[in-house]
Amino acid sequence: TTEIYTLSLHDALPIFHMGIGGPCVKKKRTHKPSEERSADILRVASRLFAEHGYRSLDVQDVADGAGVGKGTVYRCFPSKEALFLAALQLNLDDLRNQVDAAASEHADPLEQLTAGMRAYVTFFEQRPEVVELFIQERAEFRDQQVPLYFANRDRHRQRWLHIFQQLAQSGQLATEDVNAAFEMLGCLLYGFALSRNLHDMDLSSDQFEHIFRFFLRGVLNA
Repeated sequence: TTEIYTLSLHDALPIFHMGIGGPCVKKKRTHKPSEERSADILRVASRLFAEHGYRSLDVQDVADGAGVGKGTVYRCFPSKEALFLAALQLNLDDLRNQVDAAASEHADPLEQLTAGMRAYVTFFEQRPEVVELFIQERAEFRDQQVPLYFANRDRHRQRWLHIFQQLAQSGQLATEDVNAAFEMLGCLLYGFALSRNLHDMDLSSDQFEHIFRFFLRGVLNA
């Protein structure tokens, strides 16, 4: 039976930190709360996996970059695979939190949608290395039925479907198929992130605003 990984940071908090490429200078070890230490490890791991790839990176490099012993990393994360998946999940949690926070600043459904999409694009502008983790997950863990990105999206889709339903009820949405509208926008966003970061395309958040408005004109009544 194929297992779908949908780790939360709290569930995964045994997996984080590293450093690679040339002689590694170990950071001075300090005592931190376990969750803070695990988060530190994961942020270092995210950067190093993106820079050097899943297969090339050694857990010792993560430990050195995080300023902890290798045994500490394994106490937090039982395997290199668990470390990678927890690091990816941490980034997906950050993405969701950033998008939700931006949308929550508005009461109007259309403004919520616009703010959330803008926050999504800004996230990948600021952290383009996350896209590299998406690619590595697909390459290294082909036995997974659903990549973490899509598993997370589907877990939290109800909030965004509710926004589309509000738009439909107000007569702004040109289709009653809110699921189709959600999927269409999801593909647009994911494709934008991949295109921008994998093909070195000069696509900014301002340019996405034009794409997003085109999307809106296609599904909203004048």
